[in-house]
Amino acid sequence: MKVSVYCLVYNHEKYLRDALNGFVNQDVNFEFEVFVHDDASTDNSVQIIKEYEKKYPHIIKPIYQKENKYSKGIKIFDKYIYPKMQGEYIAVCEGDDYWCDIHKLQKQVDFLDSHKNYIACVHNTKLIDLYKNGIEIIKYDNDAERDITFENALEGVKGSYHISSLMYRYEYGRKTPKFFDMINVGDYPMGIYLTMSGKVRYLNEVMSVYRYGTDGSWTSRTGISTLNEKINEKKQLINFYEEIKIYTNEENCRKLDVQILDQKIDILTIKGDFKKIKTAPYKDVFNGKSKKMKLKIFIKCVFHNSYMKYHNRRSK
Repeated sequence: MKVSVYCLVYNHEKYLRDALNGFVNQDVNFEFEVFVHDDASTDNSVQIIKEYEKKYPHIIKPIYQKENKYSKGIKIFDKYIYPKMQGEYIAVCEGDDYWCDIHKLQKQVDFLDSHKNYIACVHNTKLIDLYKNGIEIIKYDNDAERDITFENALEGVKGSYHISSLMYRYEYGRKTPKFFDMINVGDYPMGIYLTMSGKVRYLNEVMSVYRYGTDGSWTSRTGISTLNEKINEKKQLINFYEEIKIYTNEENCRKLDVQILDQKIDILTIKGDFKKIKTAPYKDVFNGKSKKMKLKIFIKCVFHNSYMKYHNRRSK
């Protein structure tokens, strides 16, 4: 078994066939398996998975839950999926995303097989924004084939890659650091962890599609936060970055310190405290932002009461 793939599904009936077709249509010269984990969907996702399980039993290996595990805080990958995997490499695609290149797995395996000094390989992705009805290719500052840096990973999807493009060596899924448990979005810690652990290669080819804002996705389940909830999210990220500093070098710690100050500036913006933003240690990070972003922060602070009323009304 060369590659083990995992696919997390929750009420993805409208999109799931695209994901499953992306798996079974892969043109490869090796064996691969796909663990499709349904987290007690209430739509027809289970019926669709069973259909593909019956048709492609050598590829589709389902895991059905009778009660939702995500809502109980259970680490689904660690408990239910990783112990079953047999592949040399692990690839990922959630049930509302899909692969659009039938050679995706082959290209990434070929790269990792011939570059033993790399621990992971990613690629470019098409973004479908369901909130804006827009379709675009995710653009990066440097779109050439290159290595993903720790700093890229800190920027998330916009700076590095989307999870649907990821393939990494099996051993890096075994035991992850404590900071993995400190925020709810698993792909962000993974991106940071991999760039801390070894070399990650970016291929400038569009081989997957990321649907943003789908029913059942993390973004739709969390909804629009109140301002107090946003402050708590920022504090959680600060603690997350502080924990990462325990595991990494001095240079990366300096980059994490910038991220921490950035989160603190966001908190001050929510509180309308522009005066403090213009003092040390925040002013250098603020001055490094674009003119558009600085103006946005200024307006939110100056018209703080109006901003609070508008945001809290949206969150209800």
